[in-house]
Amino acid sequence: MELITTGTIAQQFNQVILISHQHAFDREAFHYHVRMEFGQIVESDLPHSEDSLDETVQLQAVGAGSE
Repeated sequence: MELITTGTIAQQFNQVILISHQHAFDREAFHYHVRMEFGQIVESDLPHSEDSLDETVQLQAVGAGSE
């Protein structure tokens, strides 16, 4: 866990996203959390910015070879 939160990875990247299907890690080691069900955010403790737009982001799968 230290590798991700304070080690080499944390030093090289401003933002690290860890996806876990189990709770095999200490949640308190991370500043923010997002819980998803069926591809939708159902719980989040991300900070809200007054400048941010309130919009839904739609993700589309991109096929091999398409641009």
